[in-house]
Amino acid sequence: MKLSNRMNSIINFLETCGTIADIGTDHGFIPLEIINRGLAKKVIATDISANSLKKTEELVAEYGLEDSIETRVGDGLTVIGENEVDTIIIAGMGGILISEIIGGFIELAKNTKLILQPMTAEAELKRYLVNNNFRIIDEYLCLDGKKFYQTIYVEYGESKKDYDIYISPFWKKDSIYYNYLKNMVGKYKIIVNGLKISDKDGRLEENEKLLKIYEEALYEG
Repeated sequence: MKLSNRMNSIINFLETCGTIADIGTDHGFIPLEIINRGLAKKVIATDISANSLKKTEELVAEYGLEDSIETRVGDGLTVIGENEVDTIIIAGMGGILISEIIGGFIELAKNTKLILQPMTAEAELKRYLVNNNFRIIDEYLCLDGKKFYQTIYVEYGESKKDYDIYISPFWKKDSIYYNYLKNMVGKYKIIVNGLKISDKDGRLEENEKLLKIYEEALYEG
């Protein structure tokens, strides 16, 4: 099975271990790949939707992996026990929601490795992690279709309070990196120009700062 770029970026951060939890698994492609590559003895695949989880269950049955991949219906980490897993994958949802999931089960999260891939609010998630003493070990930026994805490898420990949550020090300065910066500069130029016409919520200064961050990163290269 050929995985998408964003899924491969998750898989590539995984180290061989006993049990991995894939939160919000949906289709089940990642658990299948984990077992096929021998990255874990067991995967717990969870989803809040029983209907969505049926796709995973059908895939597991098709490949005869019922002994290696267990499915559980549940919200976030509610269906994962303390010390039950070595690594937790949370992908396919917004950064704010991911931070809430971690915050709701902070002790569980502290004792595992976290592989996170937010769909939105990436900087907000990283700010939460840094402020709560989660150390960002590595990051990877990829392009999948027309969307950029940030994958974050995290462990609990002393965090760097000055960590750059916008321009990761781990990103390779390749064509994807510069295209991402161009994309963000274009995005914030539109936002700033719109706020110059009407700024009822006082957001102009904040967005001008963000535009400057991305412009400086782009043009220094």
